[in-house]
Amino acid sequence: MRTFRSALLSLVLTLPLLVAGGPARADDRTLPASAGHPVPIGFVNAMLVDPAHRQVFLAEQASDRLLATSYRGGVNVIHDGLDGVNGLALSADSRTLYAALYYAHAIVALDAVTLVEKARYPLDADMYPANLTRTAGKLWFGYHRGFGDDQNRGNFGSLDLSGPAPVVHLHDPATDDSAFFSAPYMVSVPGAPGVLLVADSSANYPPSGTASTYDVSSGTEVFRSHGDLSPDWTLDVALTPDGKQILSNGVCSVWRTPVADLTRNAEAYRQICNPVSVDAARDGRVAFAYRGTNVPDISIYPRGSETAPTDYRFPVGNFDAADKVAWEPGGPRLFAISYDNKQQTKLWVLNEPRLVTPPLTLNHHRAVYGYGTTVVFTAHLGNWAANRIVEIWADPYGSDQGPRLLTRAPVNPKGNVSARIRLTRNTVVTARYAGDDRYAPRSVSSTVYTKVAVSTALARYYRTGRIGGTTYYYFHRTTNPYVTTSMTPYPNRKQRLIVERWSGGKWRVSTASYRVLNSAGKSSVQLTGSHPVGGKFRVRAAYVQTSSGDNLNYTTYSAYRYFTYRK
Repeated sequence: MRTFRSALLSLVLTLPLLVAGGPARADDRTLPASAGHPVPIGFVNAMLVDPAHRQVFLAEQASDRLLATSYRGGVNVIHDGLDGVNGLALSADSRTLYAALYYAHAIVALDAVTLVEKARYPLDADMYPANLTRTAGKLWFGYHRGFGDDQNRGNFGSLDLSGPAPVVHLHDPATDDSAFFSAPYMVSVPGAPGVLLVADSSANYPPSGTASTYDVSSGTEVFRSHGDLSPDWTLDVALTPDGKQILSNGVCSVWRTPVADLTRNAEAYRQICNPVSVDAARDGRVAFAYRGTNVPDISIYPRGSETAPTDYRFPVGNFDAADKVAWEPGGPRLFAISYDNKQQTKLWVLNEPRLVTPPLTLNHHRAVYGYGTTVVFTAHLGNWAANRIVEIWADPYGSDQGPRLLTRAPVNPKGNVSARIRLTRNTVVTARYAGDDRYAPRSVSSTVYTKVAVSTALARYYRTGRIGGTTYYYFHRTTNPYVTTSMTPYPNRKQRLIVERWSGGKWRVSTASYRVLNSAGKSSVQLTGSHPVGGKFRVRAAYVQTSSGDNLNYTTYSAYRYFTYRK
């Protein structure tokens, strides 16, 4: 695993931007903005792709933050407080993530899914580990000892966890005259488990640009070759999948060097300044990230070719600057890190397979419920699989309330996720699926309507009685009935009070008017005018969506109150 240093990158950015002549590019593409996903982390010191769990680990030494994201940039887990977290490596079964803790002078083992700490392996108090790789059954780490003006404090060692107790072994530089100014790059590949590349990561000459290779198949490093990977310093370095060639980024060039003889380096690929990152896929494709103007941001070369790459450029607007690239082990995807002019870090996904849009449904669309009803909403995700996360959100009508998350959970074995909500307003309920490496994002909404609570009460009547099976309130003809409406309150809400009279064999509207409710949702009205003895009347109140002053609820009518007059 390689790490990158901000001090080194700041030096790179001061260099002139040059592109040497060469064959025309076969393809030049602009990445869609949707391919870049903002992630909550600053400068990324280390990036590691975990194909077993389809996630990407990002480490930031300055903030002590370790982040695990989905392949689409969604946050899986954040682990803060890892003191100077830097280089990363996975165990052979992908269950354990190892991280170098620069300021804690230790290597930590974490659960690869939860990032919960499982074990910690302390080093000497003056040792600052920065880079990790795993090969030949051991963890190999690059570190430096203390700080000072003296040169070549870097070295490397191994951590053996195969026995009953961890064993730390430190390389003896005197055995091969190796020299590293600071913690060196540590590089290995699964296709060559006995090959270990150790390369100086500094801009200090000497020993910048130098490297050594070792055979570690026996469990102990055996020196094989030493030399310069480039005439300047090494911005990044990778091994080809077979472990036979080294690809290194110099300041304004890319170099290819045989592992067997590090004295035989030669320029390779296009010579573009600021090639800040390089990675080789297991199928032989090679990717570079460049930082500058009038140059591609990312280039991908086909297997066995140093010409006719596919060049990618970030979309115009946010001035994204490329920083790192990393292939999905055994897969088609290339991941890249960039920083934009707003200091936003983004994770980009290239060569992503065409995603299938999954069916997603949500029940109760356009249903109408009474005020205060508790309703269970169920989202169903088709083509489901374990741990596919679905969120259910509720957004009540009105500007005074915003959307709120009801639940965020994996679908059950039937593909369902449910959430309860007590309805007091019209509400838009939305189910959201963020997508993953197989399925595209999807959301679906159901709008449900909610009635207000509304009732009327009559006062000043002298008795009740039944007429034709209906209860009537009896008033003296000299008394004005007093009608009080109670309704779910809302500022400036009005009720519509409707009085009807039985005439000509049917009920006919006698009066209808809007009356403002008080802050408690009350409104009282006297029914004045002539009161004919024996006349039959009824009254009810209504909330009329929009006409009552707002659209928060569904049009609702109270029950009728029937009344008549006597002498």
